Amino acid sequence: MNSLEIERFIISPNPATTTIEITANSVVESVSIYNLLGSLVQVENTASFSIESLPKGLYQVIVTTSKGISQSRLMKQ
Repeated sequence: MNSLEIERFIISPNPATTTIEITANSVVESVSIYNLLGSLVQVENTASFSIESLPKGLYQVIVTTSKGISQSRLMKQ
């Protein structure tokens, strides 16, 4: 049975207005952003991308790397 470790990452800037960059100890495979209702609102396969299309608010960010999965919150201004 395979198990995934919790991967630590940093979202910068946070709060953000136009773009964010994910910094992790291993390669970022995917980034999923959910609104507070639990709806998936954006998926990216790169560590740096635009969030301009998201309305202002608080979001849950789940990052998957080759070493594991972790989550954090993002404030969009």
